[in-house]
Amino acid sequence: MKLQIHFLRSFLIIFFSVISFLDYSYSFDNFTFEYSDFVKVNNAPIVTLLTPVTGSTYLIGEDISMSANASDPDGFVVKVMFYAGNTFLGEDVSEPYEYKWIKPNGGNYDITAKAIDNDGDTTTSNISNIVVIDDGQPAEWVHSGLGGGGAMFSPSISPFDNKEIYIACDMSGIYNSKDEGESWDLLDFRQIRANIESKINFTSSPDTLYSIANYPWPNERTPVKSTDGGKTWSGLSGDPTSAETYYLFADPNSTQRVILSSYSELYYSDDGGASFTQIYTANDLYVGGVFWDGNDIFIGCIDGLLTSHDNGNSFNLENYDDEMPANFGILTLTGAKQDGNVRLFCVARLSADMWPDISPTEYWSDEADVFRLNYPDSNGWTRANNGINSGDFPYFVAMAANNIDIVYMAGADENGANQIVYKSSDGGNSWANTFLTTNNQNIATGWMGDNGDLDWSWAESILGMDVCPNNPDIVVVTDWGFAHTSRNGGNSWQQIYVPQNESNPPGSQTPKGLDYHSNGLEVTSSWWLTWIDKDSIFASYTDFTGIKSADGGKSWNKNYSGNDYNSTYQVVRRSDNGKLFAAVSSIHDLYQSTYLEDARIDGGTGAILQSDDNGFSWSMLYDFGHP
Repeated sequence: MKLQIHFLRSFLIIFFSVISFLDYSYSFDNFTFEYSDFVKVNNAPIVTLLTPVTGSTYLIGEDISMSANASDPDGFVVKVMFYAGNTFLGEDVSEPYEYKWIKPNGGNYDITAKAIDNDGDTTTSNISNIVVIDDGQPAEWVHSGLGGGGAMFSPSISPFDNKEIYIACDMSGIYNSKDEGESWDLLDFRQIRANIESKINFTSSPDTLYSIANYPWPNERTPVKSTDGGKTWSGLSGDPTSAETYYLFADPNSTQRVILSSYSELYYSDDGGASFTQIYTANDLYVGGVFWDGNDIFIGCIDGLLTSHDNGNSFNLENYDDEMPANFGILTLTGAKQDGNVRLFCVARLSADMWPDISPTEYWSDEADVFRLNYPDSNGWTRANNGINSGDFPYFVAMAANNIDIVYMAGADENGANQIVYKSSDGGNSWANTFLTTNNQNIATGWMGDNGDLDWSWAESILGMDVCPNNPDIVVVTDWGFAHTSRNGGNSWQQIYVPQNESNPPGSQTPKGLDYHSNGLEVTSSWWLTWIDKDSIFASYTDFTGIKSADGGKSWNKNYSGNDYNSTYQVVRRSDNGKLFAAVSSIHDLYQSTYLEDARIDGGTGAILQSDDNGFSWSMLYDFGHP
């Protein structure tokens, strides 16, 4: 209670020190007053806790919503504070009075709400007793394995935020990073699954995206569209291929224009995929890229350069008397426009060595060259190979759409055992390799690199490349197991498959046997987890054999010897002496239905290995000579 003394006269002197009887009256000459004339009583606020209801039970990992009603009979409520026991949780200063407790730990809690009014008085609500329990199930699943190790394709960089990247993998996942590859999330596989051509196509709106989905099963080539930035996907209503789409290209300057192909027909839509018009037919119709420039559309395909100059109303093959041989088709096409000038680049090869859905691993050919075309130019295509090793295998060519001088070419070296990423800064007049793998000269590596757990030759050739549409300095490349990015025009490269603070510095060999954490880019099959003890685990993997953890799965390493088979399928442990036995094979993904055919596996080997030291070293127990 607060006592507020009010002057009822212009001058009042009170000569008492103690008031002991509140109902007495006092008289000073001609002035009579009551105690209530100068004492005011403040009424405390009223508060009721509504939720959580007492007796409620929650699981670890759940958020708990709290709410309360509060009022003040002779003033106003300043705020309502929420407590668990004596621990302050949070507050709300306006109705409705609410608070969300984020994922509390397990235990019993007495939840209350406390209201405070404008005079500073407080009232505590009724108590709700709740329980947060662990039911033995994880509250949430998080990435916990080792990133990399499986083939990755079709990277794409957002023109709206160049920190955002998408990558597809051959295990059907599409991964998204919003922080330059520092961390990754898997797109909802119930919405979209990948094949090697499942590049995320950006449009003029960040919400409208196009791609090809390996879904719904068994339709493996469904053209799909998202109108909410990739959260949900649906098939194009006018799909003319009956879910047999091999290539899809969306106009980055429109949400409506799309080109896609079946095995032999090419189609164009100007209404967001609601309807399509057939624009070209060819046997084994390989499509290597599309460059969009308003009314002008350039399509690189098995027969050469197909163009429209009337906003897609008609398409025709360009016929040039130029340096590109007549029996060449366009493997990949890119283009840019700057100051009104259009420049196209392509990698071309014998059309007889091209077919729909050819893999970038099919990089060998009798001849393959980089060509340049300044449009319009009656001279047509000219070779642009100066500086490229004559034995190298070019496959990809890419550039930012706003710079006609900077262009990148990628593929495999002359031995087919190392990646190459060439760059030209003078419009294709000269080239230099920027991806310097010897001693990891300009590459910050993860667990793969020169002399690492896996060497560069394991990753073999580039399987995908993209350049940021509006920044030629930002590039992403993928290969048989790993992904790298450059954000300074190829001067240096950074791995993006384990946390970047765990990268090994460029200019030095990659150490073997180090521990790495996951950043979410886990792209290959894990067949089995074997708990050796409460902290030690052996994870059996496709492609890179297996990995070990000594901290309960938080970090992983390849610190073992004696097992260099492609795949470990299962490891079991004897309970009496702790000996480990591993089933291994040279054939990967053996139990997939596509591999259960004698012709595909007859050339493989398989064995049972054993380890007496918790998986640090392995020796042969029995060699079956078969998978």
